[in-house]
Amino acid sequence: MTLIIPQYAINCNSNYGSTFGGGADIFIADKCNQNQSSYANFPHSYNYSSKPYTANQQSYTAFSGATANYNFRVTEYEVFKVVYEQL
Repeated sequence: MTLIIPQYAINCNSNYGSTFGGGADIFIADKCNQNQSSYANFPHSYNYSSKPYTANQQSYTAFSGATANYNFRVTEYEVFKVVYEQL
């Protein structure tokens, strides 16, 4: 996956879960395990460099598992931050 707009890589807010990309490419809604308000809306800030996606059902399913439109319900997710320090 290629980050094409770095300033929107990860956004955090106390009113909802993690959001990835401007637009947002992946938005995790509040109470995401109880509703289908989370969504994948590619491509805005992320894309596959080897196989560019457009905003269609194929991209929504590939990135989030959404099978009907771009909304999905989250059963579990983890977010990791990788920090690289040069020694």
